[in-house]
Amino acid sequence: QEPAALAREAGGHPLYLAELVRSARRGGHRRSGPMSLQDVLWERIAERDPVERRFLEVLAVAGAPLPFPIVARAAQVDVGECQNRLGALRAAQLVRISRQGDERSVVPYHDRVRESVLLHRTGGEQAALRDQLSLGRALLEATPADERAGRVFAIVRHFHAARDLVIDRTERVRVAELDLLAAREAMMATAYE
Repeated sequence: QEPAALAREAGGHPLYLAELVRSARRGGHRRSGPMSLQDVLWERIAERDPVERRFLEVLAVAGAPLPFPIVARAAQVDVGECQNRLGALRAAQLVRISRQGDERSVVPYHDRVRESVLLHRTGGEQAALRDQLSLGRALLEATPADERAGRVFAIVRHFHAARDLVIDRTERVRVAELDLLAAREAMMATAYE
């Protein structure tokens, strides 16, 4: 592939230009036609073990930074195992970790990593909806009642994305209570004297 085409596909991002060149040098992406950055990234992601790929799938669906134990719980991955693998995912430039106080949050390294995972993941939209529901449940479970107002928008966002999968009456009532809390928080945020 021509250098100008590689630069266009990388969108000017030096990290992804290097990724495309590295893939071309090692003979990766053997299909005909121009290399897609999403496909090149997916080749690297697909080489990760199933635990790391599963973590990346749920993280991509999350769409926002979350504490890694919540992502691990939603992915049904042991939290300790997940913590051991975060360093490798970070070194591979697939995730970024930030700290806010004592809490470590994780997010895909770049939106192109997230897009690649969502484009290539198995199970399609149904699997993504199940992950949304798992994220909503994990967030709710991990958030103490006195801190719930600070996280309510993230919790209801995931529950609403998977609303067709919430069939248990008790859980539906719980989500309605969370909606009420979110509405109150929204009103307070925009309230004027």
